[in-house]
Amino acid sequence: MDPQNAAAVCRLLAAHPAVIPTSQQHGDSELTSADKEVMLLASLQGSPGQFLRRWGALLPGDMRSWFIAVDDYETTVVLRGLQRSAKSQRAIVRNRR
Repeated sequence: MDPQNAAAVCRLLAAHPAVIPTSQQHGDSELTSADKEVMLLASLQGSPGQFLRRWGALLPGDMRSWFIAVDDYETTVVLRGLQRSAKSQRAIVRNRR
């Protein structure tokens, strides 16, 4: 993945309130957005498949497509699963109407 795209993905996720990249104990100070970005970037560079498995549902579809460039079996499988779930979600909404 392009370093600029990786930074954009991590910046978007760091701003999301549900994203906590590390476990925190009671009384620990809140992580800053910059700290979250650094942790997310390290996770992305270490294992893109695991990163996508954990945080891929929070990413918009155009950002998920950036992971296609990663030549990794696990990343490919997770991307297919996310695409399938997005399609089935659209079908569920359509059937409710």
